[in-house]
Amino acid sequence: MNKNFIQAGGVGAALLAFSAMSFGHGFVESPGARNYFCGAVTKPDQVGNGTAKYPACGDAFAGDPNGGYSYMSVLNHHLGRKVLGPVSKNVCGFDSETWQGGKTPWDNSINWPVNNISGGTQVFTWDISNGPHFDDSADFRYWITKPGFVYQVGRELTWSDFEDEPFCDLPYNDDNPSAYPNVSANKAAARISTTCTIPSRTGRHVIYAEWGREPPTYERFHGCIDVQIGGGSNSSSGTVSSSRSSVTPSSAARSSITPSSAARSSVAPSSAARSSVAPSSAARSSVAPSSAPTSSRPSSAASSSTPNNTAGLSCTYVVTNSWGTGFTGAIRVTNTGTSSRTGWTASWQFAGSNRITSAWNSTFSGSNPYTASNLGWNGTLAGGQTIEFGFQGDTNGGTAETPAVTCR
Repeated sequence: MNKNFIQAGGVGAALLAFSAMSFGHGFVESPGARNYFCGAVTKPDQVGNGTAKYPACGDAFAGDPNGGYSYMSVLNHHLGRKVLGPVSKNVCGFDSETWQGGKTPWDNSINWPVNNISGGTQVFTWDISNGPHFDDSADFRYWITKPGFVYQVGRELTWSDFEDEPFCDLPYNDDNPSAYPNVSANKAAARISTTCTIPSRTGRHVIYAEWGREPPTYERFHGCIDVQIGGGSNSSSGTVSSSRSSVTPSSAARSSITPSSAARSSVAPSSAARSSVAPSSAARSSVAPSSAPTSSRPSSAASSSTPNNTAGLSCTYVVTNSWGTGFTGAIRVTNTGTSSRTGWTASWQFAGSNRITSAWNSTFSGSNPYTASNLGWNGTLAGGQTIEFGFQGDTNGGTAETPAVTCR
């Protein structure tokens, strides 16, 4: 089975397209969500080479190692748990489109690192540096497990474990930030902090979090935060809670996160899959951070090919992330004119061993050279507007390349 193919789909639809303005990605950095500890801090290749800060992440990545690099892309394009209800089979990823509605690495029931928190007032900070979107952030919502909840390794979370209503539901409008005192946007650091009050709880619990954006994207990010509530000082130490069960996940439980090869076999989505609802995403790209990187972020290549201008278009190839055997990349298409134009096509060829295994946000074809063209919803560019489409590939023993791109 080729595990390099991206999985996309979601609640109510199996789509690979998302809005041309949808460049935002994010996760809860503090207290650390599962995709912070196992993704932002500990990468799949670090588990393999013995340098992992959190070796337990190996159990999360076991069935989908490449998925671990997509920790910024646990997303859907809809209004989320509050509006849709508890409709997803998987809690932490909410049947993320990036995994075709299947299980993400962070839905696995493993011995997750936990955050020690004291309860009461708690600040949750989102890292949105991989494509910061402050101006269209709409809301931040948090749910917690019910009193008496007992976390057990090997038993997957269900919505019946959680309260029906969010304990913290914060709207936000960046046009008037002072009207939302419990939401603080630190634009220089590409962080958004939200202040909430944790309900009365003791012991091990899980908090489910969402960050939602305004239309037309309706982009929404999901994550789970494992906490130990007990009156101590707050910290994201990634320690292991003694209140959890010591049951070891079975091999069957680990392998279940990998969909069938048939689900991953197509680089481009079918036309039927595109037609059912509003634009969605297989957003396994990570746009290079706008702020200075820290050690907890991925090694993200900032290099790009020289823009190629043809017929009023400029196309720039960017390597957004790379690791031992693969990479994610994006091509940014800009209308360099002042008038609106409809339709674009980008073509490129790798000189070395790089090959594309999956793509999103475009109609994609080829096997080196490659061609990508617009979908129906992202084909019109206003003067000066930029859209982006992305892809994942194998280096096949080489390094991530930055080929020239021709636009027309």
